[in-house]
Amino acid sequence: VEMYIKPLQCIVDECAMAQEPETLAPISLCEHVVLIGDHKQLTPVINYLPAKACGLGTSLFQRYAELENYQHLCITLTIQYRMHAAIQQFPSKYFYCNKLTPADVIRSRKQIELSNFWPVQKMPVVFCDVVGSEGQNKAFSKKRKKAALESKSNQSEAHKVVQIASRIHSITNNSTIIAILTPYSAQKETIIEEATRVNLLSGKKGQRERLKVATITESQDIQNPENVWADRGWILQNLGFVTDQHQINVGITRSKFGLIIVGNKQLLKYDDTWKSLIADYEALGCVVHEESFPPQ
Repeated sequence: VEMYIKPLQCIVDECAMAQEPETLAPISLCEHVVLIGDHKQLTPVINYLPAKACGLGTSLFQRYAELENYQHLCITLTIQYRMHAAIQQFPSKYFYCNKLTPADVIRSRKQIELSNFWPVQKMPVVFCDVVGSEGQNKAFSKKRKKAALESKSNQSEAHKVVQIASRIHSITNNSTIIAILTPYSAQKETIIEEATRVNLLSGKKGQRERLKVATITESQDIQNPENVWADRGWILQNLGFVTDQHQINVGITRSKFGLIIVGNKQLLKYDDTWKSLIADYEALGCVVHEESFPPQ
């Protein structure tokens, strides 16, 4: 005779990334449930658009977090153990109601020495304005024809990103680990090609460990951007994933010691989140033009 023992407690980690049915299945077996996650960051991946439109893209964690009747059950952890305080400033203000504070270990952590690199001393953040044009990565298009229709690449930004990474490695004698994040697979391939072309990236294990390129900034060349009236449909069509608030939050908060954002300032300003970030960085003096960055 099989005996069924009902679990007393179920803990679901990364619950904000799980589809609602995936969470409902295990918690229906338990008396007590603990859901752990951050609905301000990555959400469930739903490829079938009709299902997403019906709400499958909203996790059970997010539903509870946003319902007023359940606020007394929500506990928010406000001490962060990753980012420099300057990096934390914008996501804390925009996504977390100014609740985030750096842990003591972050306050006392030794910074990477990059003499005269940052526009503002002791503020390791910068937005580098690059006016480039969107194109197609031919190699990527051949490998993934369907994805290439939606994925975007920008050679000017790829060149600038690799130039900045090269400069940092030069200053630090290749001792710094750099992560390059882009929302687009095609741009990832373009950056890898550019980094390989200038010998910043090769098959050597050491080089690949110090420079990591992964999917999760984009710009487009449009005529007279200040004359474009941008509704939400235009923004989604022309900017795509780069305007997804969850991806913006993830991209910023992955940084530990310094954050460099490369993009088209005028174009990104059509999105409210990017407009706020650029305004904050301009007020700090941390927005630079591509011709003046990185400093030599």
